[in-house]
Amino acid sequence: MSFYNKKVIISGNVIEVYEYETSVHFGYKDTIKNSKGRGSIASADDKEKNREKVLSRARKDLRRIINCNIQKYSKFLTLTFKDNVQDLDYANYEFKKFILRLNYHYGIKIKYTAVIEFQKRGAIHYHCILYNLVQKINVQELQEIWKHGFIKINSIDNVDNVGAYVCKYMTKADDAERVASLSFMQTLLQSI
Repeated sequence: MSFYNKKVIISGNVIEVYEYETSVHFGYKDTIKNSKGRGSIASADDKEKNREKVLSRARKDLRRIINCNIQKYSKFLTLTFKDNVQDLDYANYEFKKFILRLNYHYGIKIKYTAVIEFQKRGAIHYHCILYNLVQKINVQELQEIWKHGFIKINSIDNVDNVGAYVCKYMTKADDAERVASLSFMQTLLQSI
């Protein structure tokens, strides 16, 4: 059995250092079973705490994925629908078609991370990072490829921790109920 009380995680140019008050043990087989067991029904409070843990872990993972893949020519886009689109399956289908059209237009397989955000009125829009699109892009041209509404290109040149910047869009408090019913793969679309 071994233990540690410090952990360092390097994601691109971001370094995270964790120091634990009590040592973390590893390398042994845990034989203690959870007292609740698989058949127990979780309380609403337990479900909420679990949802918060899962969301926190997803944010951390997303932040690290972005920071490991971000490059000096990466682009950050916001894609909106001109109509009040609230059907997630339809929105994801249209987003995937957009990525295919983008691949075809630029002649490369675009590597990206996208986060879905729900507006207060329930409308869906996407925040995306395109990692390997080296070419200069024209907003009008991109809007024609998107076909559904407004596109905004955000500058991330002066953002130190791009992963944290994008994670702020990942499920705000008022989205919690809607996101809880989605699988992680629907909430976060990636092609890395």
